[in-house]
Amino acid sequence: MREGYISFWEPIVLREYLYFALTRGAAKNKKFENLVKRSHLMVYLRKGSAEDVIICCTDKDEFGCIINDDGILLLKWAAPISFRTNNDMMRHGVLLRADEFVVEARLKDIGCYGLYTSDGVEDLKDNTYSKEVGQQNVSILQETLRAHAVDGESAGDEEQPYQPHKILERRLNLAENYANLESDLAAQAAQENRLAYHRIEPSAYERKDRTAYVFITSELQEQNYRVGAQVEVEGEDELPYTAEILAAEEGDEDGEARLELLFNGQVGLEKLKEAGWISLSFSTVVRDVQLASIEKIRTGKAVAKYMDTVLGEKQSGGFVNIDLTAVEETLNARKFPPTPSQMNAIRNGICSKDIYLVMGPPGTGKTTVILEWVKYFVQQGKRVLVSSQNNKAVDNVLARLTEEKDIDVIRIGSEAKVEMEVRRYLFENKIANTRQEIAEKTTENIKTADAMLTKWKEVNTQLTSFVKDLVKCEEDDAHLMGTLIPQLIAAGNDMQQKHRAYISARDSAAELRKSLQKRYDRMMGYPTEGLAGLWGGLRRWLERGSMKNMVREYDSARAQELAAAALYNDARRQYMFLYQDVYDSAYVPLQNAKDICTSNYALLQTQTQAAGELNQHAWNFFAASFPMEMSSSGIMPYEMAATADLGRLEAFAKHLKEWQQKNENKQDYSLKHMILESVDLVGATCIGVSSQKRFADLKFDVTIIDEAGQIQIHNALVPMSVSNKLIMLGDHRQIPPSVDQSLVKSCDENDVKTELLEKSLFEQLYEDLPESNKMMLDTQFRMPPEIAAIISHEFYEGEYHSIPGWKKDLVSLFPELSSTRMVVIDTSAAPARMEEKSEGGGTYNVLEAEIIARIVRGMMEQPAFDLHELGVISAYKAQVKKVRSMLSDSFSEDERQEMAATLDSFQGQERDIIIYSFTRSSNKPPHLRRIGFLNELRRLNVAMTRCKKMLILVGDMEFLSSCTHEAPDEDGNLTEETYTGSERHFSAFIRDMLEGVRSGLDGWPAGEIISYDEFNRRMEGIEDGGR
Repeated sequence: MREGYISFWEPIVLREYLYFALTRGAAKNKKFENLVKRSHLMVYLRKGSAEDVIICCTDKDEFGCIINDDGILLLKWAAPISFRTNNDMMRHGVLLRADEFVVEARLKDIGCYGLYTSDGVEDLKDNTYSKEVGQQNVSILQETLRAHAVDGESAGDEEQPYQPHKILERRLNLAENYANLESDLAAQAAQENRLAYHRIEPSAYERKDRTAYVFITSELQEQNYRVGAQVEVEGEDELPYTAEILAAEEGDEDGEARLELLFNGQVGLEKLKEAGWISLSFSTVVRDVQLASIEKIRTGKAVAKYMDTVLGEKQSGGFVNIDLTAVEETLNARKFPPTPSQMNAIRNGICSKDIYLVMGPPGTGKTTVILEWVKYFVQQGKRVLVSSQNNKAVDNVLARLTEEKDIDVIRIGSEAKVEMEVRRYLFENKIANTRQEIAEKTTENIKTADAMLTKWKEVNTQLTSFVKDLVKCEEDDAHLMGTLIPQLIAAGNDMQQKHRAYISARDSAAELRKSLQKRYDRMMGYPTEGLAGLWGGLRRWLERGSMKNMVREYDSARAQELAAAALYNDARRQYMFLYQDVYDSAYVPLQNAKDICTSNYALLQTQTQAAGELNQHAWNFFAASFPMEMSSSGIMPYEMAATADLGRLEAFAKHLKEWQQKNENKQDYSLKHMILESVDLVGATCIGVSSQKRFADLKFDVTIIDEAGQIQIHNALVPMSVSNKLIMLGDHRQIPPSVDQSLVKSCDENDVKTELLEKSLFEQLYEDLPESNKMMLDTQFRMPPEIAAIISHEFYEGEYHSIPGWKKDLVSLFPELSSTRMVVIDTSAAPARMEEKSEGGGTYNVLEAEIIARIVRGMMEQPAFDLHELGVISAYKAQVKKVRSMLSDSFSEDERQEMAATLDSFQGQERDIIIYSFTRSSNKPPHLRRIGFLNELRRLNVAMTRCKKMLILVGDMEFLSSCTHEAPDEDGNLTEETYTGSERHFSAFIRDMLEGVRSGLDGWPAGEIISYDEFNRRMEGIEDGGR
């Protein structure tokens, strides 16, 4: 238990033992072996947003634990007790006693396997310890600690003011001093460095809301008047007009320099003087942004809560266990999957709780790793900030994301400083583009709505008429079937009944007539003569009465027959009349109406389908399906719905036209809010992210800082402070931070240490943080491997590799000069090899410039020559100017500027061919300082690693390899630190490099060292052959 801890809580006493399980993160430093030797610990519960952490402390170390699925303590990390833990333990710590603490380890690959107990290491399968006992004790421990967890303090506790760790406070003080002193120097420079112009010319730069002009001046102070700098031009009204430098061109043969300025608004030429003064615009915005971020960190109000742990205690919060199996499978399924180191960086960057550092040597795919981080975080609903010291680094990342349609991007910055391909992401352009998209979409929608209105009005008119016809048809059909047909049936039934009565009467009369005729025939057949006649007469007399009765009966039946016939005929006439009337006036018109309705129904089916196809936006209009049956019960609701939708569509079209007018004539502030709320990825420079109030409410979940090896602490803290998770990528073995010597002098005068002015915060953190939170990308995909091997041995301890067979089939792009891909042209034996000084104090070398010009002209004759894939580099501006001048007869000004540039301009770029001019060569003795800032080998690292296919180095190798100057430290001693960065160290590298060129390294091909005389001979052959 740590001395000085006094617990205010009752001790926790556990029977038997507490059971831990070891993770890789806690195993590396072996501190867990001390844990099992203890009988008591100080413990407390630290509540977290994702999970609670039980902190266990010995007298020196802290162990972070969580409860795993088995109900035992999982050791996540082990580290020296941090400042935060020390404070929390003093307030909330509880004494924990147990008979024993045991740790289960299953990490064979790192030599940690077995059950670690106070008596030694036991077999995992054959021991007397039970996890069940461990589970019970963990449950007791957790329940007790929850009562006084860090975030669950009793009501009597008072909030303690935040105090940063003393190391963090010291670093914040340094950053504050740097920010103030730098701002003071900027204010002084703005007052002292006025520039006179004598003419104004029009500019080809077009922008509706801002005006640009070209100002002609006799001289240009390049160190102050740089692209992107803010300046002020004094107007006719003596008021200053603020502008931004779009381009700055040095004076040519006529001595005139050109400064292209973009004004902040529309500035008419009449407002400016024909000749006048331009001065640097001074603003405290940069300083204010820096100081605001520092103050938030100092008071604990910054979003980033890891500052004490990382910058103070030099530790990290560890890692979160995230299942990335699906992500890794997707990446490995690609045609070109990530290298193992890239995959490791992707995985650890995602899983780190607070900070992760990735060193990315040249060509190792830093941007590829950043892209995978961004895509993963955005998919998880997180907002990401990508930041860097320079705009180009930010734009390189955003440019690679242009194909990712699901990532909403905003670029914060000045249009003049942002690459063309990402300018559409600038907030102003995004608003304009969104408004334009809305306007175009609105126009398209209005066109669609109008077309739908026209069509549906026509359809609805016909539909309404159809419904009336159909209802009438159905009513007529109902009248026919419900009234007329029943009447006709009744008349038919009556006619049928009367017909049956007539038939019955007719048959009765006929039967009587038949019987009467039979009796009559019989009577007439009696004899009329003799006795028989007498008898016959008697019989006729006797039957006369009955005969009369029969006649009367027949007459009656006959009368009934005639009466029945009359009734039947009358009924038949009525029926036929009614039938004809129903047929003519009801049935035939109804059938005609039905035919018309059927035809119109089919036509409407086709028309509604065609009208529905106009709704390409799936608007919720006319969504009902046309009825499948022709009935008013189906058609009428459809017609009512269509009529209602037609009204809604008319209102919708009206609103669209009103919105269109509003969008054209007014600024819609809700649109700005909408864009900011929906953004997934923000790209900004370190200062730019917090320099504008309109972005002040943006919340970030992750900050990714690229090219961090060039960023000083007072700039790096700004993007670091805005999120609680940080990933930094950089390479402190390339170009270091650009240090203004006047700022160094000012620091010395004010007794401010420059340790974090001359060293990036990334480099400092890379030295401070544990190995678990940093790594190096180790496989390059850019240059020929023989070049990478030389760089690897000097800068990366031999851990910078090329894949086997990398570029094995690549041949020299200038075989007439050399068949190798790495060429050194040594001017040591050339009498004219010496450097010269320009009037402004710059250094140039005419011979090296001539050599480069000859090489470039010779390359122009190559069939596959591509000017855009050639880069000429020098560390000296005067030498770049000299090379450009010597190529003026072969290339345009724009082409020369793109081809030849200083080393800083090429940082982050790559070309097929790189030609590098060392420039320095003199008669100064080796023990004197004679190569200036060229001795910074990290700059040479950048120069040599820009090439993809061929590297040509031009210089006086005897001079460069023989420097012996090394300045002692303050105590007069020569140390390893004084050697690093000395001219002696530089020359040692040149010697090693030359040996690597001659013999090759690590089995890769050798290059070629060509003397100046041999170079002349070969080039003369090339030049003669071209004549």
